[in-house]
Amino acid sequence: MSLKPYFSLLYSSPTNVKLSNFLIAQQPSGDLKTTPAEEFSPLVEKFNRRLLLGVGSSSVLAIGANFGGTTSFILGLSPGIGRNLKLDVIYPIGGYSRCIDTVEGFG
Repeated sequence: MSLKPYFSLLYSSPTNVKLSNFLIAQQPSGDLKTTPAEEFSPLVEKFNRRLLLGVGSSSVLAIGANFGGTTSFILGLSPGIGRNLKLDVIYPIGGYSRCIDTVEGFG
């Protein structure tokens, strides 16, 4: 492993210039990987899992909260199923929602 000197400019003015040098360590030649793709390939599986989990949980949250009317739109594609499952009490289907009257049933 060898160290290479690098210089950075700390302060610059027309009359005074200060340079600071510091050393950067290099990897040993036996451990060098040829491309960044090979270096980050073990992280791909974790990234895919986290992406899928994030998109899935966001979708469930958006549908459960009727965010932007997504749930009403999806239930409006097949209104019979939503009404049979009594989801029109919670989410409006086709612009209409029902209320429950415990004495008379659905109104």
